[in-house]
Amino acid sequence: MTSIIAKIKLETEAPSQEVALIAKEELRETPERVKEATKALRELLKADKTLYFRDDDEFLIRFLRPTKFYPESALQLMRRAAEFKLKNASILDNLMPIDEEKSLLENDVVNVLVDRDQKGRRILVTHTGSIWDPSKVSADQIFRIFYLVHLAALKEPESQICGAVVIMDFDGLGMKQVKGLTPTFSLRLLTFIQEAMPLRLKEVHIVNQPFLFNMVWQMFKPFVKEKLKKRLFFHGKKMESLHEHIDPSYLPEDYGGKLPKINYSSVEWYPVLRTLDDDFKEWNSFGVVEKKSSPVLAGKCVQSFSDAAGSQFLLSVGWCRMAEELPPPCVQIGEYVLQFEKEEMGAEFEERARKELRETPEVGNDAIAALKDLLRDDKELLFPLDDENMLRPFLRPCKYYPESAYEKMKLFYKFRLKNPKFYDELLPNTIKNTILQDVLTIFPLRSQFGRRIFLVHVGKWDVKKLSLTDIVRCVFLFVDIAITEHRTQISGVDVIFDLEGLSIQHIYQIGPSFASNILHWAQDCVPLRIKGLHIVNQPYIFNMLFAIFKPFLSVKFRKRIYFHGRNYESLLRHIGAKYLPKEYGGTMDLPQVNRMEFYQLLCMYKNDFEEGNKYGYEKTTK
Repeated sequence: MTSIIAKIKLETEAPSQEVALIAKEELRETPERVKEATKALRELLKADKTLYFRDDDEFLIRFLRPTKFYPESALQLMRRAAEFKLKNASILDNLMPIDEEKSLLENDVVNVLVDRDQKGRRILVTHTGSIWDPSKVSADQIFRIFYLVHLAALKEPESQICGAVVIMDFDGLGMKQVKGLTPTFSLRLLTFIQEAMPLRLKEVHIVNQPFLFNMVWQMFKPFVKEKLKKRLFFHGKKMESLHEHIDPSYLPEDYGGKLPKINYSSVEWYPVLRTLDDDFKEWNSFGVVEKKSSPVLAGKCVQSFSDAAGSQFLLSVGWCRMAEELPPPCVQIGEYVLQFEKEEMGAEFEERARKELRETPEVGNDAIAALKDLLRDDKELLFPLDDENMLRPFLRPCKYYPESAYEKMKLFYKFRLKNPKFYDELLPNTIKNTILQDVLTIFPLRSQFGRRIFLVHVGKWDVKKLSLTDIVRCVFLFVDIAITEHRTQISGVDVIFDLEGLSIQHIYQIGPSFASNILHWAQDCVPLRIKGLHIVNQPYIFNMLFAIFKPFLSVKFRKRIYFHGRNYESLLRHIGAKYLPKEYGGTMDLPQVNRMEFYQLLCMYKNDFEEGNKYGYEKTTK
């Protein structure tokens, strides 16, 4: 072990004159500028109460060098690094080399060459072809190793200045590896490289890629920015092409070089990483300073109820100073309040109903009377005739034409009858686990058009924890509560499908029969005005998913589907910025909703759900 450490060591000494000259020419680095920039960055960091980092010169220079000693840019880089670390806490939180010891020592996937290249750059080699077994080392683990290596390289002044190059070897790539390289991994890696990595990535070289690599590239391509595109080189098996960038004297025989063949594992680097345990622990303490949650107000702003098991819950009905002025029940999400507006309408919505739905007292009364007559003559459909609030959800999307409303009612309740797996015992407590997952969300604000905004984050769906039926039941429950709101009946909903992280495992769950059935529900049955379906962050494999649904789309529904990708400006043309969180190009500073509180909010409408489940066709009806 000692001989290995002697062979490979971190070069933490001051840069040589030759490297210092590169720093001056490429990074504007001079003693005077270093002094001024470190002082300015230290003051900026001190004034920013949301970030916690060391502020000594040696540490600050790590962020100043890649930003060419512009202090404001360095602070922005520190913020991006911290936010990336927070956003990816599930795989980066308290990460230490020992956590990936087996991956580093026993699996031939990642290595750093002993020597630098002719330009003083570190050379990282990854083999994600046939050598890589995703069942032993996941894509997330590969990223964790890459993250650890980059932190180690940041200790080296020469690496800070000269940067690093990456060789990605796809020799023998098969479907097993393609499936392992998920869109989530692709986006995470590229986000880190392009936005949050303080290390200068100078070149990425793709070698030995087979034809199947095109599938992998299609996952990466949508997220590659212009700057990185210029640093990407595809060589195939033409090592002479690689040698135009890296002299063969610094490459192993595997890549037409003059050095011995390499072992792709990190067995030589692991002991070096372990010597940095204290540095990794320190890095783990840096980042975004998390805000303390506001205290829950006592008194009349708290309501209690029991779930199906009889356990008592307390639901905060507002955590801010304005909470006592809000009608319960509701849930506070940062500065915003989510509540279901079952009784409210208002002049703005009354006018919209008049213009868009022909709704006037006269038209409404006539339509309600006619719909009641139709229902009285229908001996199979059980429905309460004395409750106008149950009739209007069907009349409004049909613009108060009673015959159309009656047909929609029949379709809706026949769908429920034919699909008991979606609707039987549909209550919050029967789908609690699904509600608690961060897949389906209702934003607290309506759009500029008064529409409810639903978010379906498909990429966060863990197919091992939730079935497709679980997801659909949760969607249907959300719709059931939404159509009790007068404002939603009038203005409708916009649905955002976030496909970041969509993988082949998700697509495997969905077949043509499901697509046909769910689109029949959405296009013909549900008494809800679906005004816009917005597809964002879709990877290339989304084309496979859309091909399943496309044959069953009506012309009307197709016109309401919008494909935005990562172009949030396109999304903002349909939904105003102040109604969307920042992650979708909006201006809302919206923290993640507390899922348990959201579940408790839905439980407060248990009686409403139970009442709604009483109506429709009996199961014996043909």
